[in-house]
Amino acid sequence: MNKNKIIILIMAFFLSLSFKVNADTCPSSEMNRLKNLANKVDLTYDYEWKVLKKVDNVDYMYPVFYITAINLNKELKVMIENDYLSDDYLEFVDNGTGSGTLKNFNYGQTIEVTIRAFTSNDCAGKIVATKKVSLPYFNVYHYDDVCEDNKDFKYCSMFLENNISSEKFAQELEKFIKNGNKNVDDASDESNIRGAFNTYLLIVGVVLIVVILLITIVIYKNKKKNEL
Repeated sequence: MNKNKIIILIMAFFLSLSFKVNADTCPSSEMNRLKNLANKVDLTYDYEWKVLKKVDNVDYMYPVFYITAINLNKELKVMIENDYLSDDYLEFVDNGTGSGTLKNFNYGQTIEVTIRAFTSNDCAGKIVATKKVSLPYFNVYHYDDVCEDNKDFKYCSMFLENNISSEKFAQELEKFIKNGNKNVDDASDESNIRGAFNTYLLIVGVVLIVVILLITIVIYKNKKKNEL
């Protein structure tokens, strides 16, 4: 093999690599267009009741959530790619609403949703956007007798943004009752604590100033006596 053939082969190799890189590149203008479509996708959730178990002919129910993607586009695929529901995805549903639903999520879950390009161009399969859906916690105290008697108590609603311990529930219920069956806002409660602490500091400061003044007066009088 002569020198010219070797050079031609080397050039052909690098040219083929160049074409491959270009083929795998998603143009920024196209990605921006897809991102604009993805920004229009809204994720909502709702729930339905399912039987957890049956004891003595009594059905023990629990809520199962489902996530709905609205404003889907045929060039996007909404996917659940975490360990919770792998390989499940929503494609464009041509039913007049452009929406689709994934079911069977437990309460308290934070579900990460990936939106990928579902196109026939170089952007196919690329991640366009990611969104998170935080499902509320089911309140185990909702059907408790204490909540039947205190239906306005904020921790007696069916769902809560955060899970609540039995100690926290008891403490907040005590505050609710002491406040005339009115909920104590957390921010206002914290503000009251800060206000009480500031008042305490003010009292301590005044006492210290009075003590320092008294000590100064006593020292001054003793000094005058010694001079006489």
